[in-house]
Amino acid sequence: MGGFTVFGQSQTSDSLRNPNSQYYLTDLNLRDVAQLIVLDSIQPTDNVVTFNILDSIVDGNESTRNYFAEAFDVILNESDGTLSEVLGQYCIRSIYYNQNELLDWLSSGRFKTSPESVAQFIAYELVMNSNPEKEKKELINKIIYYPVKKSSFIEFQKRFVNLIDEEFKRQLEE
Repeated sequence: MGGFTVFGQSQTSDSLRNPNSQYYLTDLNLRDVAQLIVLDSIQPTDNVVTFNILDSIVDGNESTRNYFAEAFDVILNESDGTLSEVLGQYCIRSIYYNQNELLDWLSSGRFKTSPESVAQFIAYELVMNSNPEKEKKELINKIIYYPVKKSSFIEFQKRFVNLIDEEFKRQLEE
């Protein structure tokens, strides 16, 4: 594989199909990569395309977020290592920018990922903040004070907040 140098560090391209593509799978349309992840043809990892899919969940318009939601679910379920360490950020950003959409996906059964797993990702990220209690309180307020009409969803919100709180306390003790 041909390498190139950036600021004295050797980099190698990792695309198997296109030698002109700097990163693995970036020569494919992002939607195609998401479908490969959903179909279990490729594993999500800490690479450019996986992070682009995660960015689409937070920053994309509603139809884009809905399209990539299934891939997001797979990423949440199958992540490990470095990728796992950043998922809390994406979950938190999703709650801040697309209020309760993530909770709706979890509560409606659209996601196979358990609410407990998502709460673990979120709590991990909160504990790593410089002011974890403040960050947790702000996030919980964002979840709770979002106007909802369905009583079943209100119950889910409360349960999810409790999961975050319990996991937060557990991780602080470690």
